[in-house]
Amino acid sequence: NNSSDFNTIVNSNNNINNTTPTTIPEWKQRLPFPLNNKTKTLQRIVVPGPVGRTVEIYLLGTAHVSKDSSRDVRLLLESLEPDIIFLELCDQRIPMLLTPPPATMDNENVVEDQSQSEEEEEEEEE
Repeated sequence: NNSSDFNTIVNSNNNINNTTPTTIPEWKQRLPFPLNNKTKTLQRIVVPGPVGRTVEIYLLGTAHVSKDSSRDVRLLLESLEPDIIFLELCDQRIPMLLTPPPATMDNENVVEDQSQSEEEEEEEEE
């Protein structure tokens, strides 16, 4: 008898949850699709900041090798233009951030790696 009562409660709760309309918070409505449609992987936390100000923290869950996740991160950064970005990385991915790329793009011109030693620069001048 107890298990049938439990099943009745679970089933009635599931029905209630499935029929309850969800409202999208105003801050999320201002974001582009598909960010404004994310219910669990995008959250915002507002905390007290310095001098009576507030700080908004956005948490975006991502998958390691996912085009959708890359797109979502890019959209969020472009939409919010944050002052600070925090990354949570596994140990294997940290070297990817520490190793400088061979060249970077700057105003559509390739800029060579600036990590040359002074000796290499002197050799090039001769």
